[in-house]
Amino acid sequence: MNRQDKDSLLHRARRAHMSTRAPAGMKWKEPEHTGRIQTRWHILAPALGLSVAAVLVLLVYVRLRPVEEPSQPHPVVQNQKRAVLPSGPQVAKSGRVMHPRNAMRRGSSGKSASGHVVDTHNQSVKSASAHVTHEQYSVLEPGVEVVRQSADLLRRGKLTYVLKKGEVTFHVSKEGRGLVVEAAGASVHITGTVFTLSVHGSRGALEVLEGRVKLVTPAEAVRYVSKSESVSWSSVPSEREIRAKLAAFRRSSHHAAAVSYLTRMLHKVPRSPLKASLYIEMASIQGVMLQEWDEACVTLDSFRREFGTSAAVEPAAKELRERFRCH
Repeated sequence: MNRQDKDSLLHRARRAHMSTRAPAGMKWKEPEHTGRIQTRWHILAPALGLSVAAVLVLLVYVRLRPVEEPSQPHPVVQNQKRAVLPSGPQVAKSGRVMHPRNAMRRGSSGKSASGHVVDTHNQSVKSASAHVTHEQYSVLEPGVEVVRQSADLLRRGKLTYVLKKGEVTFHVSKEGRGLVVEAAGASVHITGTVFTLSVHGSRGALEVLEGRVKLVTPAEAVRYVSKSESVSWSSVPSEREIRAKLAAFRRSSHHAAAVSYLTRMLHKVPRSPLKASLYIEMASIQGVMLQEWDEACVTLDSFRREFGTSAAVEPAAKELRERFRCH
């Protein structure tokens, strides 16, 4: 059997084998087509798997994400475009430090206790006759926030206020440095602090909660009050402080300054033996130290008009009149 016969026989054997084992009508090209489909599936399978995994992760995140509580709305502010809510602490009536936001919520209706907030851009604190009859949170100046409690706080000028009565808690930041508050004859100079200032009748009181303030008493004595310290005073200058100031002027030979000081004190001290002695002290400095005899005689005339001749220091006044040749 030659080679050609062998190939022909092998071909017939293959055809017989396929006709018995392969399904009828099956095309020879189908295996190639199936192979192409399988090849495309293996390419798409990883991308599809990643997509399914990403969807599952997103579902798990949404399911397990904590639910956020709705934020509380700001207190209702009436007659005002914008409520200024600083971050500094404030002090309640009991002395407990509280945040300004809580200070605004202390009203019984849940609104601001005063019903409004002072806008610093509108300079709402203008009138010196505006009276506050209940607790109120406000911003007086940039960097100056207050909580007033039945207080009459009047504005005298930029960064200058007068507390007539009631209690006010000040929170002063760096922007409010230079603030001066007058109360019961004294003045408080602030460089950045938190303090409570109150006036009841003729008495004033200061309590420093943070920082340090400078207090000038009615007798113009200077005192620095630090954190956790408190001090009180009377609107009437004390004799001890006045005598101490006069002694300081005498030691430094500042006689003109002593006369100016006595002039201010005579306007503050009520009619009393202390005031009578201050008249004599002032006339003596004018005539003896400054040799201003006419001014000394004017001072003695004022003394006689107010006290007459019944004062205990009248003999000293008579002696000065003769010495300065007053008519």
